[in-house]
Amino acid sequence: MSEDLFENQFLNFFGIDSVSLMRQAILLTIICFLIPVVEITLLAFNKVNPRINKENSSQSFDTTKKNFIRLVRSTFATAKEQHHGALFSYFVVDEINTNNYTEKARDEFRNSNIAKNVDVDVESVRELDKRDAKVIAIDTTQWILEALERKGNDITSDEAKTLTKKETGDLKKFKNEQTPMMKIINHHIKVHAITTKVQQFNIGLTLSEETTSRKERLPFSRSVQTLRTVDMNPRFPAALEYSVIRALKDKKKDDEEWFYSKHGLRLGPIILSEMPWPELNEMTNQYLSSLSTDIMLYWLKVWIYSVLLKLVLA
Repeated sequence: MSEDLFENQFLNFFGIDSVSLMRQAILLTIICFLIPVVEITLLAFNKVNPRINKENSSQSFDTTKKNFIRLVRSTFATAKEQHHGALFSYFVVDEINTNNYTEKARDEFRNSNIAKNVDVDVESVRELDKRDAKVIAIDTTQWILEALERKGNDITSDEAKTLTKKETGDLKKFKNEQTPMMKIINHHIKVHAITTKVQQFNIGLTLSEETTSRKERLPFSRSVQTLRTVDMNPRFPAALEYSVIRALKDKKKDDEEWFYSKHGLRLGPIILSEMPWPELNEMTNQYLSSLSTDIMLYWLKVWIYSVLLKLVLA
């Protein structure tokens, strides 16, 4: 009885005679509450990623080398034989940005078997992708040979094309194995796919300036967009079979100049071999939080406008 009295008082206040309109408003309220809750919960689940060591973001020589060898083995084991020559060239790196490395790690690079034997200083501070970087000249050929269990400088990128299944057979156990950074990038690809679907579902959703800014500053923004153009569900290491993905390594192969602040990190072999740092996930989580706020406000406006429209039409 009290419920009917409340409904009648509400309807009389707005001059509405039909009880069904009140019930429609209640149903609309439930819908406008449940949909954003489901979407925000889905986004919240993608915030959780325990793969990053939050205590130490510094890189080490040994870890990078270990992951580089894992990267090479996994990619050669996963990729088709016709891509081996191009992959060998991709893995040859001639310099490394050591901004995130300790001084001990830099010394290890300078004294390692991949340090370039040049007459000039092998280390310099210069601009890479429009940011200052402490660069050390290297040649990762020896690491590639070690990964492929080949001794000496006895292989070139052309010769790598002739690697037979027998020669790479021992690598099959590494098929589809991922480095820690690969896992993070695969996670970012998943986040990009989910947020795109969510935005498509919310027709007319306008992202706030904050959300748009956070999206543009995601650490692998341009790389992930490129990945999604060649495959709707790309996964590393298989994604390295695409030449357009391998081209992200080298500035000279880009039609457009690369800006770190705008395009994020390149997907070069060294980046794929480094340990993820906390900011990679923090920036993604901030973007997801901002998007969740936009969705909540969007459905609040949908509810308000729908209820007012119902009342006006009544």
